[in-house]
Amino acid sequence: MSQWTVDTLKEYFDAILVEKDKAITAALAAADRAAAKVETATTSRFDTVNEFRQTLTDQQATFVTRLEWGTARDDHERRLRKVEDSASGVAANRALLVVLFTLVIAAAGIVAALVA
Repeated sequence: MSQWTVDTLKEYFDAILVEKDKAITAALAAADRAAAKVETATTSRFDTVNEFRQTLTDQQATFVTRLEWGTARDDHERRLRKVEDSASGVAANRALLVVLFTLVIAAAGIVAALVA
């Protein structure tokens, strides 16, 4: 005959249930620890992302805007035109002086020829 009785069967099942409860408790504790680690890692990752975003924001604050760039470019072009106009004016004045000097020499030569 079998050695199992209702009482021994109950004890056997109770022992199995206690072991399962312990296993479930251990699994839940492990899951809690894992969730805590994930939360810590996620927080750290978001902190890093926020630092990167702040770096980009700080960097963007030092960039020249389109308006500032356009104004500076226009000012530079005006100055360049002014220098170019001044240079062409100087060249024109030099040419005029050369013509006048040549006329004075020619006039002096004519006067010298008439006097002689």
